[in-house]
Amino acid sequence: MNRGLKQLDEFLKKSKLSQKARDFTFRKIIPEYFIDQKLKAFEQANEAEKAYCDLVENYLQRERENILDDINTSLLNNVKLDFINDDLSRIVRARFSKDPLCTLGSVKKPPGGRFNFGQTTRGGSNYFQALYLGSDYETAFNESFHSQEESIGDFAHFKVKANIDRYIDLRSTKAIDDFFRVISTIKIPQNFLTLAKDIDVEPMSLCASGKELYTSIFSDRYKAWDTWVDQFSTSQWFGYYVYSLGIPAIVYPSVRNKVGFNIVIFMDNLRDTDNFITFKDPESWEQVSENRKYINSDNQCDLQRSILKP
Repeated sequence: MNRGLKQLDEFLKKSKLSQKARDFTFRKIIPEYFIDQKLKAFEQANEAEKAYCDLVENYLQRERENILDDINTSLLNNVKLDFINDDLSRIVRARFSKDPLCTLGSVKKPPGGRFNFGQTTRGGSNYFQALYLGSDYETAFNESFHSQEESIGDFAHFKVKANIDRYIDLRSTKAIDDFFRVISTIKIPQNFLTLAKDIDVEPMSLCASGKELYTSIFSDRYKAWDTWVDQFSTSQWFGYYVYSLGIPAIVYPSVRNKVGFNIVIFMDNLRDTDNFITFKDPESWEQVSENRKYINSDNQCDLQRSILKP
């Protein structure tokens, strides 16, 4: 937090404003800070708070299912055609260099990727695999090795071509704004607010604007939902609805490199299409077998299984 934010935060805490009023101030003028503080608060959550969050999240999921047709329409209205790029980047750890397009890792490490469900402690089988690519080497590197606690070690870099017929583009806010207008009809009922008061926990609040939703989708702390309250994140739910519609990909801005972008490609949605992903220069990667140098409708299922031994 910069000095100005610290001063404002301290001033509001010393004022006679309620917590709700202070939250309103920050979520209105600096949604990035508001979301970050809320996610940090979950780290201190006790079992009662976690159970309450689980109850509300499950309610919200059911409510979204009730308006699924409207959600789908908002997404379909924002589908773009023909993402074609022959200079994307894929970085993997050295041990995966013989199988760099395999997508098994996107579900094996909880809670999954930014836009896909992974296998988590909650069980179930609704996880789905995805391939994440960066617009260039710098973006892919920063997305892969952004944790200060994680050593870089040996890795391999691949230049990749992608030809995708339909995608959602989140480099502008329109798709999120339209999505928000639909889900904003869902409200937290009074009985949940009463329950929060009865068990002395802070009631959950929903995003107040499309801007706030957009910010939460690109939060650095999206994995916190799984870690602290055993739920999928906002971005993962958005990816789920795109995936469920059969849309093959989402293009989105990088949070690690402001001039770059990423694309996430849902493997299952390549089935029965002419879409494909392949190395830019397949001949240069002799350690990769021929049938693992590309992904298309014919082999997309195979690429979801690693050739490496468990």
